[in-house]
Amino acid sequence: MMDRASVSSAAVWRAYDQAELDRQYNSRGTVPDVSIYLNEYASRTSAAKASVRCLENIAYGDGKNDRLDIYPALTPNAPVLVFLHGGDWRALSKEDSGFAAPAFVNADAMFVALDFTLVPQTTIPGMGAQVRRALHWLWKNIAAHGGDPSRLHIAGHSSGANLIGQLLMTDWVKDFNAPADLIKSAVFMSGLGDLEPVRLSFRNEKLGLTSDVVTQVSLLRQGAPATCPMIVAVGGHETTDYLRQSREVADYWKAQGRQATLMALTGRHHFDAVLEWADPASALFAAQLGLMGLGDASVAAEPAAWLGMNQAALDASYNQVVYAPNQSEVMQRYADNSAAVRSRLGEPLRFAYGDSAIETLDVYTTDKADAPVAIFIHGGAWRAGLARNNAFAAELFVRAGVHLVVPDFAPVQDVGGDLALMVAQIRRAVAWVHQHAGRFGGDGRRVHVVGHSSGAHLAGVVLTTDWAGELGLPPDFIKSGLCCSGIFDLTPVRLSARSSYVHLTDDSEQAFSPQRHIAHLNAPLVVACGMQETPDFLRQSHDFAAAVAAAGKPVRLLMASGLNHFEIIETLADATSPLGQAALANIGMAPR
Repeated sequence: MMDRASVSSAAVWRAYDQAELDRQYNSRGTVPDVSIYLNEYASRTSAAKASVRCLENIAYGDGKNDRLDIYPALTPNAPVLVFLHGGDWRALSKEDSGFAAPAFVNADAMFVALDFTLVPQTTIPGMGAQVRRALHWLWKNIAAHGGDPSRLHIAGHSSGANLIGQLLMTDWVKDFNAPADLIKSAVFMSGLGDLEPVRLSFRNEKLGLTSDVVTQVSLLRQGAPATCPMIVAVGGHETTDYLRQSREVADYWKAQGRQATLMALTGRHHFDAVLEWADPASALFAAQLGLMGLGDASVAAEPAAWLGMNQAALDASYNQVVYAPNQSEVMQRYADNSAAVRSRLGEPLRFAYGDSAIETLDVYTTDKADAPVAIFIHGGAWRAGLARNNAFAAELFVRAGVHLVVPDFAPVQDVGGDLALMVAQIRRAVAWVHQHAGRFGGDGRRVHVVGHSSGAHLAGVVLTTDWAGELGLPPDFIKSGLCCSGIFDLTPVRLSARSSYVHLTDDSEQAFSPQRHIAHLNAPLVVACGMQETPDFLRQSHDFAAAVAAAGKPVRLLMASGLNHFEIIETLADATSPLGQAALANIGMAPR
């Protein structure tokens, strides 16, 4: 079951309504028990102080919270890594910030954990001013403790990453009479480059952001004079807008001609992504060392394959089992539940919609005359799946007075890897339903299209087809669409490991990317995905919904927390779930 979902079209930020925006910026809501991770930060910091040398509570200013802990390196004149903790600008301290110290000290770096005053005792700009003073103090004084002031590196997590942005925005020459390149590198983890959506969310009740303050403290709005290399890291299971913000920070940095690497951390969420940074066995740790000249610098500069992701991260983002290891178990439930549905409803009618043996479709009929028709296009990475095993939601539609059609179609490997032939089959199936629905008591003028995964891609193609211009059919016989966990731009597919069996060209990529043909969309749309989807599947859904909204067309974005790529579509069978409710609402029907 979904915890919460947004199905409102009243956009507050991009395609999000207020409820969904609040969910996007409620990181604590993305994990069952955040205290596990907060306790780990604290306990590992305590253990660090017991295992490596720590100079505690050193004052960098006159304020009560102007304090820092220094974990000296094993050798003198070492590079200095300064860490700024997260906590929504309102929580945590340096006592929760030393968990990474042993790993970096053992790698020959000095580690510094900062304390700073928190909201509501200060403001976010005031916090930024405070950490600037701390970094300036370190530049002037760290040599006395064995650190190299010419090699200051900064890293921050969550709200601490926003403070990293504020440090990068500093004019060190003008404001502190310090070198312009005071900061030698930055690591921006699970952070926000633009605080405007935070201002619009529930979080602003405690933060008190105004539009002017947002501009003042947002890297993506204010810009930065710093030119150092940057790593932007984000958990693969963070919310869609956190993923987007990370991507845009990396894109901004590169657009300024600076080195930026985006690292999507497979299987990590908002609170444990930073623990991967502290893991000497991780690629992120190695990349941090590379930035500091303590490892292979090429690790930090690994070329991006797509939107800042390296090839391995891109391939993982298009390999569902990496993010949903229960894939086979859930797909077996599809088949078992479909068989159970047939035992209750009876075997479906079966019709041919084309000339080849595979071009057939199952129809689960309702007892209402001249009823609307829903077409469900199953997923399977374009290369697997049968109509018979994807009938688990049939009862939802049939009981509500809607016929459900589930077509079979050739897997892409059986048509030479050519999506054009699959698309042609699906278009024939939809056209057949429009023209022949009367044979099973349906109204071919009221067709509704639903798709999941690669089936959502095909549904998107169907919804953005120029039916009148290309096929001579009415442009508006499709009355609604629901695309769940889909792909709407094929560029990353072409760049990923999926290209080994899906053979895309420039022409086919253009022709079959639904996001590029929104002008032909004539039906209201629901775009849905699980919050446990891969990073690029989350982006695909968000970007498609945002593009449809920007075109002034009706779209609802539905995001399900706690559900992965395969689990979310199971809830279509549940009339009480947001997905089931959205499907029926699209058709104008109520559950029975």
